[in-house]
Amino acid sequence: MKRIVALVLMIWVFSHLLHSQTVVRSFVHAGKTRSYRLHIPQPFPSGPMPLVFSLHGYTSDGLQQEFYSQFSPLADAEHFLVVYPDGIGNYWDVGFLPDNSDDVGFLSALIDTIAQDYQVDLTRVYSCGFSLGGYMSYRLGCELTDRFAAIAPVSGLMAMGVYANCTPSRQLPVMHIHGTADDVVPTSGLFSPSVDSVIAKWSRIDGCQAVADTFYQPDVFAGDSSTAIRYTYPGCADSTELIYWQIAGGGHTWPGAFPLQGLVTNFDINATQKIWNFFSRHRNPAPRPVTGISKVYAERVMAYWSPEAGGVVIDSQEPFSAEIIDLQGRSISQYTTKPAGKTVIDSQNLTPGYYFCRWSTAHETGIVKLIR
Repeated sequence: MKRIVALVLMIWVFSHLLHSQTVVRSFVHAGKTRSYRLHIPQPFPSGPMPLVFSLHGYTSDGLQQEFYSQFSPLADAEHFLVVYPDGIGNYWDVGFLPDNSDDVGFLSALIDTIAQDYQVDLTRVYSCGFSLGGYMSYRLGCELTDRFAAIAPVSGLMAMGVYANCTPSRQLPVMHIHGTADDVVPTSGLFSPSVDSVIAKWSRIDGCQAVADTFYQPDVFAGDSSTAIRYTYPGCADSTELIYWQIAGGGHTWPGAFPLQGLVTNFDINATQKIWNFFSRHRNPAPRPVTGISKVYAERVMAYWSPEAGGVVIDSQEPFSAEIIDLQGRSISQYTTKPAGKTVIDSQNLTPGYYFCRWSTAHETGIVKLIR
């Protein structure tokens, strides 16, 4: 089983890299260095782009969340940015206990940071998350309603304090996805009210009717030991939506994702696609403006194959190191401490095909596809 998982992971990594670009960056917030993965859609679209936050669960990180949620390939197809932040100690301050990490402030600052380099459509910033990342998305919905257009927690609820004090500045669209057999974050609640209580609270906030319309998703994957039921609460104010996808028999998993051993994953729906379809219907009518923008889309490092130059061209605004990797993950050549500016790496000995250039500076790392 471990070999199969490793093989699937390797196939995913390289097939994903063939069609995408994800950079790893960091900045200091509240005295702490905070890191995140930012997926840049390929081909790069023109004009302002939506931005989706995909928040990892407890003990996980941004890299695992990128693999698990599979938002990056969808972002390429639908032309939006997706960010996978890292919580301190693989944890988010969701309101359980006093915490000095200031994750709410960090994630708000992350919007401003990304908007310094890319054209972010501030009316279309969204947050979803798995497990503890779902709890965090609820906290963002309560406390940063002026920054997020909609939220979609998966297998996560609301901490008691957040639930009691949640007074968003406007109605907020919410989609909740949860398995009835989740034994990590049970629907009855984990240091939190139950799913039913959370849905009822947002029904009141959004001015929706208390009785939902029910839709039974066709059970097209009978072997997944689960079914999907959608509850849509009608009549919400200001075109807001409240939707609850109940995964009958589903475990602590992300529907449609890579199956986790011993846990029931539903394949009648794809949570990532459902979330994006939901997000794409909603806008923030009065987003908080970003201040201090100094540039728009100014990638610090660009790498590409140039037949005219006779090799790989790396154009960096800072000193950098680089490595050429083949499809098997083998290092073909390495280059360290190159100066800022354009550097041509002689690659005439490479046979035609796909390669990757992994680069790093003092501030960030990234990997881009090369075609020889």
